[in-house]
Amino acid sequence: MNIINNPKKKDWAELLKRPTQTVDDIETTVNQIFDDVKRNGDSAIAKYTQLFDGVNLESNVVSSKEIEDCGSKIPKP
Repeated sequence: MNIINNPKKKDWAELLKRPTQTVDDIETTVNQIFDDVKRNGDSAIAKYTQLFDGVNLESNVVSSKEIEDCGSKIPKP
């Protein structure tokens, strides 16, 4: 991340530009990820969890205890 302090007014428009992508721009990448997950299952999920979330999970299985613990945190209607 670049931190820019007190930029000149003439630079504001350029600094505020955000990269934009259309669905067409990312569709190929998303389809490749889906195909990888279809072919490689859990190992692909682990790869993309690391890539996008920066997390290495020991397991992607949610235990019954974890489900029960989470259930108690949901407010009752």
